[in-house]
Amino acid sequence: MREERQNRLIKKRNIVLIGSMGTGKSHVGRMLARELGWQFIDTDRFLERERGMSLAELGATLGADALRQAEAEVIERVRRYHHAIIAVGGNFVLEEGMFERLREYGVVVLLYAKTFRIIERVARKQGKRPTIDYDNLAGCVADLNRAWYGWHERADCSVNTTYRTPTRLAYAIRRYLHRAPFRFLTRRGEERHKTRRKGYSYGKKSSRSDQWRRRARHERRASSGRSGGDL
Repeated sequence: MREERQNRLIKKRNIVLIGSMGTGKSHVGRMLARELGWQFIDTDRFLERERGMSLAELGATLGADALRQAEAEVIERVRRYHHAIIAVGGNFVLEEGMFERLREYGVVVLLYAKTFRIIERVARKQGKRPTIDYDNLAGCVADLNRAWYGWHERADCSVNTTYRTPTRLAYAIRRYLHRAPFRFLTRRGEERHKTRRKGYSYGKKSSRSDQWRRRARHERRASSGRSGGDL
């Protein structure tokens, strides 16, 4: 019976975080990767290391179209990785073809937030976002949010990051994975029941999971007066 259920599950290799800049993909992705024992890949940082320039410098040197193409080439390479949390840069809204390629191997999780929260986060890094007009920050962020709206129903799940900490968000994604119809494959195409980090396995409780649950409950009580998200 268990083998039949495993055979019905959708085979995936990685978890892909998409969404606008300022939604917390990097923070949540690092925490999720650390807990699962997986590798973490931020496509913006990957591109910076490969080209030897900051994202702002790349934008100024290459221009928007060439920067988009460079990011697409990075995504095309990392989308095949096994046991990876991939945070896709939010400088550009995903195109349909790229979304489908990401979904071929990955569980796609959309992170989103209210406009005011994204403005707060993006404003902390003045000049570092090559596709943002900082003189019209509110307008740029509002346009980005509208452009990403159509992907809410396309992603495997959507998570509102407006009021929740990275700890609570990573825990919410892990809970989703427990009940979602996916199984993750190793490079040899076999299911990996346990991740590299000792003490964690899908469908099985661990002391680390208990610690996360307690921490998430504490943070939830601390912010009980605020509205949350849809996952």
